[in-house]
Amino acid sequence: MKLLAAIVVISALLVSMADAATLVVAGGHPQAADTNAGTADKPFRTISAAVAKAQAGDTVVVMPGRYPEEVKIDNERHPLRGWLTIAAGGGEAVVLDGADAFGPERWKPLPGSAKIYCTELPADPPVVFLPGHRPGNRKGA
Repeated sequence: MKLLAAIVVISALLVSMADAATLVVAGGHPQAADTNAGTADKPFRTISAAVAKAQAGDTVVVMPGRYPEEVKIDNERHPLRGWLTIAAGGGEAVVLDGADAFGPERWKPLPGSAKIYCTELPADPPVVFLPGHRPGNRKGA
């Protein structure tokens, strides 16, 4: 009976491993989009999109680049009895900095000026980072 139980457990593990997928994130890839399937040719743009699509047992491979996002893993989709692997790929640095980037699509010309751009911030942004300025240092050094 113990042998039968062990065979059933091993069979279940092999079936779940066979269904495991590898999802690719490459923010700098020209075809990257969060609506893609997450393949090498059609990668996700963000880690968050890949994690949202991933199932327990999958691997998310993140290609080199800077990913200014907060990644949340849903414990109901990825319970402790399963696992989700997030790994760097491509042999170069992957930086997950947690900042919310304001890409060029969010900036609009200030009315009456062709050289000044503006964007809207949330009512109470938790932190605003400026290039060349360390957080918490008002002098910017």
